[in-house]
Amino acid sequence: MKSLLNIAAIGFIAFFGLGRFERGMIWPLDPNYVSPEHAGVTAQEHRMVMRDRTEVITWTAPPAAGKATILYFHGNGGNFANRAWRYQWFIDHGYGLVAMSYRGSSGSAGTAVERKILSDAREVWDQISQLTGSHDSPVVIYGESIGGAVGTGLAVGLQDNPRLAGLILEAPFTSIPDMIRQEFPQFRHLLFALKNRFPTEDRIRNITTPLLVLHGTDDRVIPFRMGRAVFQAAASPNKQFIEVPGGGHDNTWQTNPVAGLEQFLSGAVTSATED
Repeated sequence: MKSLLNIAAIGFIAFFGLGRFERGMIWPLDPNYVSPEHAGVTAQEHRMVMRDRTEVITWTAPPAAGKATILYFHGNGGNFANRAWRYQWFIDHGYGLVAMSYRGSSGSAGTAVERKILSDAREVWDQISQLTGSHDSPVVIYGESIGGAVGTGLAVGLQDNPRLAGLILEAPFTSIPDMIRQEFPQFRHLLFALKNRFPTEDRIRNITTPLLVLHGTDDRVIPFRMGRAVFQAAASPNKQFIEVPGGGHDNTWQTNPVAGLEQFLSGAVTSATED
């Protein structure tokens, strides 16, 4: 089966080019618009116009007193609707929420590429007080799968910002080139041409923010060892790793790491308010 997939990938590149192959592999996003109401999330929708005039959709909710705001970057599969229950969990537990969709996903315009996604993430960060109505709530970045690469890329530029209280990475990879070397080793000579690299393992060496990494031991998309490598490379003196026994790539929460997640969030808020 894998050899057939490799042949298909080679044929796709030959016919359509490396750029389209890269987009299809890294950003297989669902472009369909979904509203918070339709997804069952008690959040507001905001349509942000980015610097290049591209419209990007966010879902937001204000934090309760004494609670952090979660800046959530989702994975590359599906759209907002696939994470609706997670968003609502945070809201139900009093956390503020800012969930950013990617270009080409959930009704947002444009085409996803690392440089623009990281620029969008920074613009959302810069507007987080206006989006949530809270000017002092500590912010914890939550990155799921490729969202962990986005969150890390944002956090590395915020190390002097006292409002950043924590970074949570769920099933992170070390880098896009590492993923391609694993899944498509026959294309390793094309790595120099990638527009999306997301060197998470390298970037996290420059991040001292409190860190929590979650990873399922049976993840067949992003290997468990990559989550471990990211954790070990992290410079943060306050870092935790939650190993989810039997957890796959999409069911990490269903195997109940929530107690550790809440403990980390509580500690991050306490540390932020004491500093």
